[in-house]
Amino acid sequence: PDEDAKYPSKELRELEEKLNKMFKLYCKNYYSPAALSSAYCWELGDGIEEGFGVAVLVKNSLSNQQNLSTGNWDSSNLVTVTFEADGDKIKANYNLITTVNLAMSFTNKICGKVCLSGTIARSSHYSKTVKSYVKDDDHIANIGVLVEDMENSIRNTLP
Repeated sequence: PDEDAKYPSKELRELEEKLNKMFKLYCKNYYSPAALSSAYCWELGDGIEEGFGVAVLVKNSLSNQQNLSTGNWDSSNLVTVTFEADGDKIKANYNLITTVNLAMSFTNKICGKVCLSGTIARSSHYSKTVKSYVKDDDHIANIGVLVEDMENSIRNTLP
């Protein structure tokens, strides 16, 4: 099975591990202690200079809290990072697509049992000068801010 598998380079795997640590803390702070996250990285081409992709997945399940019987927030955040030469500097272009699936059920005296679910998707773009293609922590901060801002924006649009 390993002969068909594609693994990230050593540098990209280190970035993946750091992203997993960061998003674990993010989930605990924004969602609940039971929330789960996973981050995955992969090269977009033959070398890191051609760019890389990052998937940040969040799952938050709640049950029997306040008036809510059950609730799920599942978000998929897909980021592509491509590079441009900017003189002697490197310009990173971050493209984010976030999809959130939200489902909840509750019982109300007036309405009875109510089950709601829906999906929302949004995208954004961000460019910033970075020190290297993957070895510094600029990408962690930039990807973190993108995902946090997008998920906050989506949360704020919900009634």
